[in-house]
Amino acid sequence: MSRLTAKAITKKELYKDFDSKLKRGENQKTVLRDITETCESCRPLNPIICVESCPIWTLKRKYREAFKDLAEKPSLTDFLHLTKNERRLKILERLHEKPCTLEELHEHLKNAGYSHSLNILRHHYVRPLADVSFVEEQNGVYAITFKGKSIYNLLTTSEIAKLSTHSQGYDEKILKNLLSGPKTYDDLREIVPNGSLRRSLRRLQKSNFLFKPTLNGRIFYFATKKRPTRKLSQTEMKIFKALPPEGLSTKDISEKAGISMRRVYEYLKRLKYKRHVRKEEKTAVYRLTDAGKSLAQSINLAYSLIQT
Repeated sequence: MSRLTAKAITKKELYKDFDSKLKRGENQKTVLRDITETCESCRPLNPIICVESCPIWTLKRKYREAFKDLAEKPSLTDFLHLTKNERRLKILERLHEKPCTLEELHEHLKNAGYSHSLNILRHHYVRPLADVSFVEEQNGVYAITFKGKSIYNLLTTSEIAKLSTHSQGYDEKILKNLLSGPKTYDDLREIVPNGSLRRSLRRLQKSNFLFKPTLNGRIFYFATKKRPTRKLSQTEMKIFKALPPEGLSTKDISEKAGISMRRVYEYLKRLKYKRHVRKEEKTAVYRLTDAGKSLAQSINLAYSLIQT
């Protein structure tokens, strides 16, 4: 009895976890795969139990139409998972030349240094390409489709395939998102988890796809009036006149006015008290370089192709 209760509680918890992931907009096909694996590992005494009392079964019915659509149209993450695999790229490369049997594909991969059984090749490398209509099979002969050719040409003429294979598609999501305009760190954190976001931004900056933000959340000081309305000391006036309309950081003020940082802070405090200076934090903004924009456009085109 205790084991049955524990199992029921576990399924309820799984239901809540899966449902919350779907509502948050996480990759639905990935969640579906997890749900399917959960069902396959379950061994009910009677299948009717699933229909009548299993919360996971209820969840599958609830999102049935969404899962059906996603099976026909892969997400960008699914596409990246498929095309960032060197073996699948080799398969597309070979089929781009001419149609092949499974045995011929097996020999081609073997010559490229990849050794797999025919069964592994069929189920793990060829079938996923067929599932998204990149490849089609007829009478035991595999051929690349028009969509597959378009994707292959795009991958071989752009930098997409060179992006990190360990980024879970986050690098591509960032580039695609920035195509609509510059974004702050908080904006990007809405589409990529915080820990992964920092790593992705560093990779993209290192590859010259993003400009490195120069502000990075620094405090800037601005003059509140065109001319002082109170009597200012000589040093206060020097700092006041050093402030341009776009503002300056304390380091820039120190260099421009020729005053130590300690004294800059002291006089800024006085000027703030006299309401001649205000401070404001400027948030770092990320934007694409020309190379990044070109790559983001390629990603956007790839996404359009897989959705047609």
